[in-house]
Amino acid sequence: MEYVRTSSVRHRVLRRLAEVRLSDEVSAFFKSLPTPVLGLVITEDWCPTAPPALAVLVHCRELSGGRLDVRVFKRGENPDLMGQYLKDGKFRSVPVVVFFDEQFRPLGDIREKPVLPEWAGLGENERRQAEISTGWSEVWGRAYMAILHRHVQVGVA
Repeated sequence: MEYVRTSSVRHRVLRRLAEVRLSDEVSAFFKSLPTPVLGLVITEDWCPTAPPALAVLVHCRELSGGRLDVRVFKRGENPDLMGQYLKDGKFRSVPVVVFFDEQFRPLGDIREKPVLPEWAGLGENERRQAEISTGWSEVWGRAYMAILHRHVQVGVA
Protein backbone atom coordinates (compact mmCIF):
# COMPACT_ATOMS: atom_id res chain seq x y z
CA MET A 1 0.00 0.00 0.00
CA GLU A 2 1.45 3.29 -1.10
CA TYR A 3 0.14 5.11 1.96
CA VAL A 4 2.07 2.85 4.33
CA ARG A 5 5.29 3.34 2.33
CA THR A 6 5.02 7.13 2.20
CA SER A 7 3.11 8.35 5.26
CA SER A 8 4.50 9.71 8.47
CA VAL A 9 2.94 6.74 10.31
CA ARG A 10 5.03 4.22 8.35
CA HIS A 11 7.13 3.19 11.34
CA ARG A 12 4.05 2.74 13.57
CA VAL A 13 2.27 0.61 10.97
CA LEU A 14 5.35 -1.53 10.34
CA ARG A 15 5.90 -2.02 14.09
CA ARG A 16 2.26 -3.13 14.43
CA LEU A 17 2.58 -5.34 11.35
CA ALA A 18 5.36 -7.27 13.08
CA GLU A 19 3.00 -7.82 16.05
CA VAL A 20 -0.05 -9.05 14.09
CA ARG A 21 -1.31 -12.38 15.39
CA LEU A 22 -4.37 -13.87 13.73
CA SER A 23 -6.13 -17.11 14.56
CA ASP A 24 -5.93 -20.02 12.13
CA GLU A 25 -9.58 -19.38 11.25
CA VAL A 26 -8.98 -15.76 10.20
CA SER A 27 -5.73 -16.59 8.39
CA ALA A 28 -7.37 -19.46 6.48
CA PHE A 29 -10.28 -17.21 5.50
CA PHE A 30 -8.01 -14.62 3.86
CA LYS A 31 -5.77 -17.26 2.27
CA SER A 32 -8.89 -18.77 0.67
CA LEU A 33 -10.46 -15.52 -0.53
CA PRO A 34 -11.75 -16.66 -3.93
CA THR A 35 -12.51 -13.33 -5.59
CA PRO A 36 -10.95 -9.88 -5.50
CA VAL A 37 -12.15 -7.50 -2.80
CA LEU A 38 -11.34 -3.81 -2.57
CA GLY A 39 -10.74 -2.17 0.79
CA LEU A 40 -11.01 1.58 1.17
CA VAL A 41 -9.59 3.32 4.24
CA ILE A 42 -10.24 6.91 5.25
CA THR A 43 -7.83 8.12 7.92
CA GLU A 44 -5.38 10.76 9.08
CA ASP A 45 -1.80 10.36 10.23
CA TRP A 46 -2.66 11.51 13.75
CA CYS A 47 -5.31 8.79 14.23
CA PRO A 48 -4.12 6.36 16.95
CA THR A 49 -6.38 3.57 15.67
CA ALA A 50 -5.07 3.73 12.09
CA PRO A 51 -1.77 1.83 12.55
CA PRO A 52 -3.37 -1.33 13.95
CA ALA A 53 -6.22 -1.21 11.40
CA LEU A 54 -3.76 -0.75 8.53
CA ALA A 55 -1.29 -3.34 9.84
CA VAL A 56 -3.98 -6.03 9.93
CA LEU A 57 -5.18 -5.01 6.44
CA VAL A 58 -1.63 -5.27 5.08
CA HIS A 59 -1.27 -8.70 6.69
CA CYS A 60 -4.64 -9.88 5.32
CA ARG A 61 -3.68 -8.57 1.89
CA GLU A 62 -0.49 -10.62 2.02
CA LEU A 63 -2.42 -13.72 3.13
CA SER A 64 -4.89 -13.25 0.26
CA GLY A 65 -2.14 -13.24 -2.35
CA GLY A 66 -3.25 -9.76 -3.42
CA ARG A 67 -6.94 -10.62 -3.86
CA LEU A 68 -7.59 -8.01 -1.17
CA ASP A 69 -6.55 -4.65 -2.57
CA VAL A 70 -6.52 -1.62 -0.30
CA ARG A 71 -6.51 2.11 -1.02
CA VAL A 72 -6.06 4.80 1.63
CA PHE A 73 -7.49 8.31 1.52
CA LYS A 74 -6.87 11.16 3.93
CA ARG A 75 -10.03 12.49 5.54
CA GLY A 76 -9.03 16.16 5.23
CA GLU A 77 -8.21 15.85 1.54
CA ASN A 78 -11.40 13.96 0.67
CA PRO A 79 -14.37 15.65 2.41
CA ASP A 80 -16.93 14.29 -0.09
CA LEU A 81 -15.75 10.74 0.48
CA MET A 82 -15.70 11.23 4.26
CA GLY A 83 -19.20 12.66 4.08
CA GLN A 84 -20.47 9.28 2.87
CA TYR A 85 -19.17 7.50 5.98
CA LEU A 86 -20.00 9.73 8.93
CA LYS A 87 -20.24 7.87 12.23
CA ASP A 88 -23.80 8.07 13.53
CA GLY A 89 -24.55 10.32 10.55
CA LYS A 90 -22.64 13.29 11.94
CA PHE A 91 -19.11 12.51 13.16
CA ARG A 92 -16.05 12.49 10.88
CA SER A 93 -14.49 9.67 12.92
CA VAL A 94 -11.51 7.80 11.52
CA PRO A 95 -10.40 5.31 10.54
CA VAL A 96 -13.17 4.14 8.26
CA VAL A 97 -12.60 0.80 6.55
CA VAL A 98 -15.02 -0.11 3.76
CA PHE A 99 -15.03 -3.25 1.63
CA PHE A 100 -16.37 -3.53 -1.95
CA ASP A 101 -16.83 -6.48 -4.29
CA GLU A 102 -15.51 -6.62 -7.85
CA GLN A 103 -18.42 -4.52 -9.12
CA PHE A 104 -17.71 -1.88 -6.42
CA ARG A 105 -20.83 -2.76 -4.46
CA PRO A 106 -20.32 -2.01 -0.77
CA LEU A 107 -20.05 -5.08 1.44
CA GLY A 108 -19.79 -3.38 4.82
CA ASP A 109 -17.72 -1.01 6.86
CA ILE A 110 -16.12 -0.25 10.19
CA ARG A 111 -16.24 3.30 11.49
CA GLU A 112 -13.63 4.21 14.10
CA LYS A 113 -13.43 0.90 16.01
CA PRO A 114 -14.46 -2.66 15.22
CA VAL A 115 -17.24 -4.34 17.15
CA LEU A 116 -17.54 -8.06 16.62
CA PRO A 117 -21.01 -9.53 15.99
CA GLU A 118 -20.71 -11.76 19.04
CA TRP A 119 -20.36 -8.64 21.20
CA ALA A 120 -23.86 -7.39 20.34
CA GLY A 121 -25.72 -6.71 23.54
CA LEU A 122 -22.60 -6.40 25.70
CA GLY A 123 -22.23 -3.32 27.86
CA GLU A 124 -19.29 -1.01 27.27
CA ASN A 125 -17.17 -2.49 30.09
CA GLU A 126 -17.91 -6.06 28.98
CA ARG A 127 -17.03 -5.17 25.40
CA ARG A 128 -13.72 -3.62 26.51
CA GLN A 129 -12.87 -6.77 28.46
CA ALA A 130 -13.72 -8.94 25.45
CA GLU A 131 -11.56 -6.71 23.23
CA ILE A 132 -8.60 -6.89 25.62
CA SER A 133 -8.84 -10.66 26.01
CA THR A 134 -9.12 -11.15 22.24
CA GLY A 135 -6.15 -8.95 21.26
CA TRP A 136 -6.15 -5.97 18.93
CA SER A 137 -5.01 -7.76 15.76
CA GLU A 138 -7.51 -10.60 16.15
CA VAL A 139 -10.31 -8.08 16.78
CA TRP A 140 -9.54 -6.20 13.55
CA GLY A 141 -9.00 -9.44 11.59
CA ARG A 142 -12.25 -11.00 12.84
CA ALA A 143 -14.13 -7.78 12.09
CA TYR A 144 -12.81 -7.73 8.52
CA MET A 145 -13.64 -11.42 8.14
CA ALA A 146 -17.18 -10.91 9.54
CA ILE A 147 -17.94 -8.27 6.91
CA LEU A 148 -16.56 -10.31 4.03
CA HIS A 149 -17.90 -13.67 5.22
CA ARG A 150 -21.48 -12.47 4.74
CA HIS A 151 -20.80 -11.79 1.05
CA VAL A 152 -17.94 -14.00 -0.08
CA GLN A 153 -18.16 -17.80 -0.17
CA VAL A 154 -14.79 -19.11 0.94
CA GLY A 155 -13.85 -22.73 0.65
CA VAL A 156 -11.49 -23.17 3.56
CA ALA A 157 -9.43 -26.33 3.25
